[in-house]
Amino acid sequence: MTQQERLENNGYIDEEIMIIDDDAYCESLIGVSSDMRAVYDRCIMIDEFAKHHECTEDEAMEFIDFNVLRALPYYGNKAPIVFDRLEDI
Repeated sequence: MTQQERLENNGYIDEEIMIIDDDAYCESLIGVSSDMRAVYDRCIMIDEFAKHHECTEDEAMEFIDFNVLRALPYYGNKAPIVFDRLEDI
């Protein structure tokens, strides 16, 4: 199931919610904030990226930090939220 399908299945059909690369982070999308921003779990993003791209977790973390997190400010005020769980810090 794609991220867009997950959003639609949860009632977000007409909303303009920016998502991060639909193919790579489907399971990482864990919710929508009160201001209608997609919310991702960074730990799941790393695991998912490593699995799909057959790389180590360290390589996945480096890719996500450099190519995804650094790009978020350019999304503007609808930028997706990527969080770290406290136990992962």
